[in-house]
Amino acid sequence: MLRDLPPFNIDILTLDKKIISRLRPVTSLSTMLPSSNQFDPNGLFSTEIFGLPGTEERMTTFGYIDLKVPIFHPLAFNVLSDIKKLYKEVMASTAYAIYNKDTKDLERSNIVEGKTGYEFFARHYDKLKYPSSNATTRKFNIAFIEKHKDKLLMDKLLVLPAGLRDYYVKKDGRPEEDSINSLYRRVISLANLIDPVIARDDLESLNEIRYKIQVAVFEIYDYIRVMLDGKKKFVAGKFARRAVFYTTRNVASPLPISITKLGDNNLITYNHTQVGMYQYLAATLPIAIKELRMGILSNIFLSPNIPANLIDKNTLQPARENIDTYIHDTWMSIEGLEKIIYTFKQEETRHDPVVVEDYYLALIYVNEKEKVFKVVHDINTVPDNIDKSLIRPISIAELFYITINGYYQRYPALVTRYPITGLGSTYPSKIYVKSTVHAIGLYELDNNWNKTDKYYPEFPLKTEKFYNTISPHPTHLGRLGMDFDGDTGSLMVLYTDEAVEEINKLFKQKRFYLDPAGKLAYSADYDTASAVVKAFGYMP
Repeated sequence: MLRDLPPFNIDILTLDKKIISRLRPVTSLSTMLPSSNQFDPNGLFSTEIFGLPGTEERMTTFGYIDLKVPIFHPLAFNVLSDIKKLYKEVMASTAYAIYNKDTKDLERSNIVEGKTGYEFFARHYDKLKYPSSNATTRKFNIAFIEKHKDKLLMDKLLVLPAGLRDYYVKKDGRPEEDSINSLYRRVISLANLIDPVIARDDLESLNEIRYKIQVAVFEIYDYIRVMLDGKKKFVAGKFARRAVFYTTRNVASPLPISITKLGDNNLITYNHTQVGMYQYLAATLPIAIKELRMGILSNIFLSPNIPANLIDKNTLQPARENIDTYIHDTWMSIEGLEKIIYTFKQEETRHDPVVVEDYYLALIYVNEKEKVFKVVHDINTVPDNIDKSLIRPISIAELFYITINGYYQRYPALVTRYPITGLGSTYPSKIYVKSTVHAIGLYELDNNWNKTDKYYPEFPLKTEKFYNTISPHPTHLGRLGMDFDGDTGSLMVLYTDEAVEEINKLFKQKRFYLDPAGKLAYSADYDTASAVVKAFGYMP
């Protein structure tokens, strides 16, 4: 357990006047100057702040955002939230508390006797005697807070060098940039709303916006933590470790080919590898989290301080509910969704309805006869000609499959069988995601309940078990040296535009399909297959 904690000899980075004097502030939300192709000199890609594109300066020079109000360092905020749930609730103004001078701790109270708000907690945090326990993690958290008590607050946020998150234009003319920039813009936007005079004289009136800044800054910290840290604590002493993030190793099984004619929507070709849902979610974790936050969940969890659009469990009527901030973070933060995705490993809960506190997340209409479906957030908007008996709470498997189907065809992967013995032990492949062992192909309905061309070939069936392996196409088994007695294959999905473009080009070149002697590089004629065919009397 101690191995998974941050090393205690690493200090909290605070931006003092000496450091700030060497950096320049980022204050503008704009990327370019109006009617110009020049970067805004005060923006996130400023050449004046970060240096010219292509230079070493642009890869090493930081900027900063003036938050205008003191907030807790994101690591301290996370630790305080873990020590006691009430602390975070008070900061979010969702619970009331009193300061007990005898126990030197905050105690839950009511609206009449207690107080709430970010400033109320900030005035008391350094006087608190945090309740201890025998848990190692808790002891470490308390020791961490005690050690850094005089430097937990910050009012400046470092901005990564522009070269590490730069803006560029793709070949088709579309602009592209790292998603961390949108998180920085949110912080800048919130900070720009603050009047410095009010921040100096009346911090209590800024409780709401101060907490929003805290959450936004924590999301940036969490984004960087996931990229550098991951499950194995890369930052905590494993800088030299040679590993690839998010690859999965899976037991191989035969490929069940069930098409009735060539050209079917669920056709698995020579260039496809079939993969289970959980295996694919684990292999594409950053993409899955992004798609979940921008997809179905974006219509439900609008903001930590705005009621969530949920469903009453008894009436199936829409319910706008004020939920705890930690619930919102569970469903909309990177760390929270990472945990939810990893719980999908428990197969027995995959068909269960998704429940948020005591409400359903959303509803779903599934008509297997007409082969259509639609996610429903308000049953009152369903047309009269729709059979409402086919509307039910959405399951976690359906939520994840709808999300995966929106992106999995964009990204190829590398399939590898270790130990590598020669040509064919590793090869590029397209992906076909399989949900349940037997699934159904459905088309999505649009907002007017009309059938669209968005096809979901493996929509999970609630009565079926899940497919949990990897199945290379039979033509690859010979060179992989793979059979089905427990052999495993590794799957590494390629994310970058350059890698995707290179693999797609390779699929169109004949050299991929031929070996050096000019024969087919991959063939279904290998030892195991020949032995089976011969055993049934189809070969001499």
